[in-house]
Amino acid sequence: MRAFFLEDADVNALEVKIDDYQHHHYVHVLRGKLDDSVLVVNGKGLKLCGKVTNISKKSLEISIESYSLSERSVMTEIAIGIPKKDYLIDILRMATEIGVLAIHLISVDRTPWKFKYGERFDKVIMAALLQSNNLHLPEVYIYSNLSD
Repeated sequence: MRAFFLEDADVNALEVKIDDYQHHHYVHVLRGKLDDSVLVVNGKGLKLCGKVTNISKKSLEISIESYSLSERSVMTEIAIGIPKKDYLIDILRMATEIGVLAIHLISVDRTPWKFKYGERFDKVIMAALLQSNNLHLPEVYIYSNLSD
């Protein structure tokens, strides 16, 4: 079942509107149709189940049929020295998929590049959350050195 990420999703919502790149992906890549069953998650344990009721050029609307709240089952945190970009993306993706609580990124002497946490890493985490149907986003903490 296709999942959408909406950070401000609410338990009391009867209808949800998706109008960002997720709309484009659903319509043009997945070729989603009206009346498809979908999920909407907020990364904090809320899962809304519904059906697509309207698709326009710029947005789609989802009628919410049910919801569920879940507690985080994994309380594991990981701390790593910042690796190369490709490895960091893989680590963020895998850690999100298994449901870790927090990821601590530490800049060390051997960090191979001038690290700057950006929007790209948030998109990787969100995509991994949707891919795995995990309901909880990990917290990401960044430290300038090991003593922090």
